[in-house]
Amino acid sequence: MDRLLGLGTTIDRRRLLGGAGAGALGLTTVALIGCSSEGEEGTDVTPSSSATSSASASASATATADPNAPKRGGIALIDAVEPNFGLLVTSVTNVVATMQESMFDRLIRQGANFTPELSAAETYEWNDDFTKLTVKLKPGLEFHDGKPITADTIRETIEWFVSDKSGANQVKQPLSDVATNVIDDHTIEITTPEPRPWLDDTMTLMWIVDVETIDTIADAKVVNGSGPFKFKSYTPQVGYELERFEKYHVAEQPYLDGITAKILPDQSARDLAIQTGDIQWMRNVPFSSVKALTNDDNVSVQIVTPGGMSGVNTIGMVVDHPALADPRVRLAFAYALDVDQIASDWTDGIITEGWRWPWAPGSAGDRAARDAGVADAVSYDPEKAKGLLAEAGYDTGMTLPIQIPSIQDRTVFVQLVQSYLQDIGVNLDIQVMETAAFMDSFRKRELEALYFTPTSSASRMHPATMFNGNIMGQPNVSHVQTEAFSDFRAKVNVLDPHSAEGQANLAEFARLWSQDDPFMLAVVPNGNQVAARSELKNWQTVDDRATIPGEWWLDA
Repeated sequence: MDRLLGLGTTIDRRRLLGGAGAGALGLTTVALIGCSSEGEEGTDVTPSSSATSSASASASATATADPNAPKRGGIALIDAVEPNFGLLVTSVTNVVATMQESMFDRLIRQGANFTPELSAAETYEWNDDFTKLTVKLKPGLEFHDGKPITADTIRETIEWFVSDKSGANQVKQPLSDVATNVIDDHTIEITTPEPRPWLDDTMTLMWIVDVETIDTIADAKVVNGSGPFKFKSYTPQVGYELERFEKYHVAEQPYLDGITAKILPDQSARDLAIQTGDIQWMRNVPFSSVKALTNDDNVSVQIVTPGGMSGVNTIGMVVDHPALADPRVRLAFAYALDVDQIASDWTDGIITEGWRWPWAPGSAGDRAARDAGVADAVSYDPEKAKGLLAEAGYDTGMTLPIQIPSIQDRTVFVQLVQSYLQDIGVNLDIQVMETAAFMDSFRKRELEALYFTPTSSASRMHPATMFNGNIMGQPNVSHVQTEAFSDFRAKVNVLDPHSAEGQANLAEFARLWSQDDPFMLAVVPNGNQVAARSELKNWQTVDDRATIPGEWWLDA
């Protein structure tokens, strides 16, 4: 029999969210940059969004008595890159994350300590074997144009995400075989063919869309979401404006009247803008700027590494490129890199240890690799790298293109990698692409040979989440389609990663990754550096819960 659990309760199998005063429970969630968490044996219950809403309303009501309570009003000035509106609801990168969080909503989101938190859902409940998810929507939900959001809207959203129109593989693949059943205007059942507790990860990435207007988003004229802010205007190379959505379902939110995002020409301009107050918030602060901004009394910088790390910065390899078809070439590249030194040099000493795995420390995948004795299979050994290249017939060296997006300090990272590859006779042709163009090629799996990408990970992540996106899904950006990889993916979706069989499967992937058929070079842990001025409040990530713009407020 289903149970509603009160605040402070713990259970061994987390599966219920919602109900009046009930805790936010769930097995897995994913962070805004793709970080996801893996369920532990038990966890404290965290407040549901309805409880959070009540707390927000109470705080607002006592604002005059408490100077730290949220204040209404004001326009937040933030940094932005040139957005690709066509990828607005399908991308899972930081490039468009702020726009997504501002203009769109989802059923659940990541809460504190990686527990799911209700958003548009009033209740969110799995059955005992994790094959049927029942979601009840909050009453009175609307899109920005006034159209009601119903259970049919959620059904249509799922159908759109699994169609050829979306291209959002990290959502599309996990939902491609689910069945939906609309019970009433506010309730929908989602049934999976096998136990799928990790589907919560997917749901935190599935933005609720209006299928009648979704095709107009790419034109940057009509963006009909249901998040805390409405789209107002966009000027190419200048920026965009958002305004408060008065019918947002969280009491008193958003606190801001609006958001003005400015597209600045380069990192120097971004740094100067936040120091002078021309902008008040900046995502994707490069490590090269962190120390200077930290020394400014009016600016705070937070390095967010959920669950120990938020992923790994990697060099991906397209395995059917002629020069990369031989696994010995790809393995040689791994031996050529001193990942610890690259980490220290790239982050200006902020991170001093590199990382050769897609898994976060302490995760099921990391533990499997270490227990199997293959975690340290590859270390810095340029002579071994040269020998592998010679065996593959490349003793005279080679030149390969590497494609990277024009965000953060990716070029510096790749130049550091290049310096080590040059020691074994490999030269890189660094091709910096406009970010939107890079993401489009990435999504379409049209990158040529080498490419830069961060992977998403966290210590409590369910491994299946990582293997249902563009990076490691099928098809994937590296064009990996071996039988061994396919067998691994089929098992990782259904096995308990903590079981003996699940650990054995993860250990086999570790051997594939590090020894037999590598297709990505993990190098440096991936954090998300965010900077803000002192007048902007409540923007920080706390206990792995990232605040969304609707929760920000200005004290000016």
